[in-house]
Amino acid sequence: MEFGRDKVNVHFDVAPGKLDFMVHTLIVTLPQAMIGPVERRPVTINAH
Repeated sequence: MEFGRDKVNVHFDVAPGKLDFMVHTLIVTLPQAMIGPVERRPVTINAH
């Protein structure tokens, strides 16, 4: 999360199959929100 003057930037990690639901929920919950670019991140596998 990043804070700036009169704004808050939030970065989400969302499964590709849940992206539509997340965007819809964000718009309904906070209609004045501005949604920026959507980018894929490299997948990392955690070995335990």
